[in-house]
Amino acid sequence: MVEVGYALLDREGRILRLNLAARHLCSLPAAGDLGDLRARGTLGPGADWGWIPAQVADLGVPTAFVSCLPSPGGTRYLHFDLASRGEEVAVTFFDVTEEVAFLRQQASTIAAAGRSKERLEQFLTLQEDLLFSLSHDLKTPPVVIQGFAELLLRGRYGALGQEQEKPLQTIYRNVLTLSSMVDQLLDFSRLLRRIHSPPSAMPLSRAWADAAEGFGRPGYLLATFSPCRVEGDDTVVAERNALSYALRNLVTNSLRLARPGTQVHPSVTRRGATIELTLELEVLMDEHPSLPRLLDGMFQATSAAQTEAGLGGPGLAAARYLATVMGGGLRAEETSPDAGRLILTLPSAS
Repeated sequence: MVEVGYALLDREGRILRLNLAARHLCSLPAAGDLGDLRARGTLGPGADWGWIPAQVADLGVPTAFVSCLPSPGGTRYLHFDLASRGEEVAVTFFDVTEEVAFLRQQASTIAAAGRSKERLEQFLTLQEDLLFSLSHDLKTPPVVIQGFAELLLRGRYGALGQEQEKPLQTIYRNVLTLSSMVDQLLDFSRLLRRIHSPPSAMPLSRAWADAAEGFGRPGYLLATFSPCRVEGDDTVVAERNALSYALRNLVTNSLRLARPGTQVHPSVTRRGATIELTLELEVLMDEHPSLPRLLDGMFQATSAAQTEAGLGGPGLAAARYLATVMGGGLRAEETSPDAGRLILTLPSAS
């Protein structure tokens, strides 16, 4: 139970009355004459006790403040409420030492969190700059190798024997793959430099429809998307560039994984403080890789036909990274030997 002290002062700050709780809080004997005790010194050392009682008595305006009071057990912090009673001033007070200690600890924690956030932002900026520089520098060697490989295959430096042409074609194909990987890395690093605008609210189902609309080219047999089923308010809070890229990444990777001619079933569901976008892949490609393992892969093998159909781009690790940056996550599940699902989770707007 909180002890509430009571004191009655005159306008000069002399103490006229103290209750038992006040005596205990001020480390005074439980009984005895008050003598010439004054608020300043007894209730606290602050100079404000010299003028506050008179001001409260004159103006009749209550006031409150926290002041420290030295005691045998260490400094105490007391919360005071002063109100006018004609020529006298009534003071109620109680110990808030624990609250002050908690607020100081909280302020220290907030300050430390602010410093950590600042260091993290500096680190992320450095990381993005390094990734951009690295991907840009990696671009030159594959282009040079690709150019010389093409010239060799065309006979620019003389005819090739059969034993020479086959390994050179293998080198050429792998250089093209490497060049594509560097392009993807460069594209992703450019995106990271653009996703620092404030998050905004938007319906996830509409953002999904925009990402999947008109996808691929006619003439290539791919899986198709069924209409997106929506349950509840699907408004999410996300950075628009990051969300658009992540959803496009899910579109391309789900079509890489789904067997041509089958359907991918998207649905958006509200679950408490989060919104989930689930892509049900009813039939996976033959000899498909492990879906959970694909979450760690930045690069995904893509056939020439898939690339021409618009299915190039990074693997699911890119969408997983962006989902984490947006305060959500991405997971993959294999529901049967030839079926699975991808689940994107994002914070809801409310």
